[in-house]
Amino acid sequence: MKFKRLATILMAAAMMVSLVACTGDNGENSETPVTSGNDVVEETETNHITLAESWGFENFYTIMTPDVSASNFGITYYLSNFYDVLVEYQDGEYVGGLAEDWTISEDGTVYTFNLRHDVKFSDGSDLTAEDVAKSLLAVPINLGQYNGTYGRLSTIIEDAVVVDDYTVEMHLTQPYYNALRELCLANPFGIVSSEQLNDDLTKKDTFETATYGTGPGAAVQGLRHRAAGRLPLRLGRGHPLQGSVPGAGGKGGFPQGAGGGLPAPARHHQG
Repeated sequence: MKFKRLATILMAAAMMVSLVACTGDNGENSETPVTSGNDVVEETETNHITLAESWGFENFYTIMTPDVSASNFGITYYLSNFYDVLVEYQDGEYVGGLAEDWTISEDGTVYTFNLRHDVKFSDGSDLTAEDVAKSLLAVPINLGQYNGTYGRLSTIIEDAVVVDDYTVEMHLTQPYYNALRELCLANPFGIVSSEQLNDDLTKKDTFETATYGTGPGAAVQGLRHRAAGRLPLRLGRGHPLQGSVPGAGGKGGFPQGAGGGLPAPARHHQG
């Protein structure tokens, strides 16, 4: 009887030691206590993620074609981290992205978008209707011979008109039932900083080394990073993987709102 009781005690002690070991620091994430002037202890956390990727980091623009990517279109999986779209599709309905709301003309050929205010691009510039208009008009130009590859919308955009700083109209040559759905695609309809587009709306070479969107993250790459096959990321305040990239360039401006991204999506209005 005494032997059984002793064995039970030893097993309980061993389980307690195992539990303590499991909750210890595994070396992947470290938390360092920081003491402020008021002797209040705060904790800072650094997260590191290593991803294997087969694409060659040749281009960080929203539009992928064989002309700009000699390897594959792997960046498509990351575009939503770097670029926002006007409209999002959630739980079976369209909600606002960069657009707070929108209206559609009776004939279905004019979409008027009212944009969110106080949103910045990763290059530090403010989001305005001009950026949206030029981003839309740049899609068929930069797709070139591949225009229509990602859907019909890019082939029927007649014009994009700036009404005021935060209102833009998209004019179509004909009504199209799937227009909003295709606007949800960051490739090719992610909104970019118009300062990074040439006068003819072709993309500047700056997109070969960095992203210029309003998403919660930004990628900044130099030749040394490309040679090492590394993609440094700079993430906005409040992002679960927030942090900075030592030695990375860029101003690091980000959209304001919860989680370093946009405020809660707005429901759309049609009329």
